[in-house]
Amino acid sequence: MIDLTNKGGQFYQMTQRQSQTLTGLYSTMKDSINDNLRDVGEQIVKSFDLKQAMMDVTTFTTAAKPVFMEMLTGIGESFKSNTDAVMQFGNKSQAQLEGVAKGMGFILDTVNGVQVAFKGVYAAIATATDWATQLGAAITRGLSALEEFATGKSKLRPTQRSKPTPTQSTRRPEQAPHGF
Repeated sequence: MIDLTNKGGQFYQMTQRQSQTLTGLYSTMKDSINDNLRDVGEQIVKSFDLKQAMMDVTTFTTAAKPVFMEMLTGIGESFKSNTDAVMQFGNKSQAQLEGVAKGMGFILDTVNGVQVAFKGVYAAIATATDWATQLGAAITRGLSALEEFATGKSKLRPTQRSKPTPTQSTRRPEQAPHGF
């Protein structure tokens, strides 16, 4: 019986033939890279004494845990007490802001009141201006009538009395409205 991997066997030099294919070459390259990286990694571990460094970090974190826990508890308590202070400040500020808002409301109400008062004063001035304009026109007409009468250009004669027309006032001077 012939051994399958010996000369003349079916699988004789099969590994050598496969290593020359693209897949075989790729596999050889991967193995070479992995071998080199493993060697570099082992050298790094030895050079930097990474085993001892890892043990030191583990020892440190174990020893530091209570310190970190105490520090975090202190930070939490400080945050809580500061939160209370911030809340108290906020409550005081809110009350002060409400007071400012009320004051602003009072100021706005006052400004609105002054605006209404100015509108009233403006309306009164406009009415007085209209009245003064009408009064001035009436005085001008009256003076023109007196001038015409004095110069004899008036159609009315001293002995002649005219009857008031419906548009003329029938009041006598003693019946003039109050204030005129």
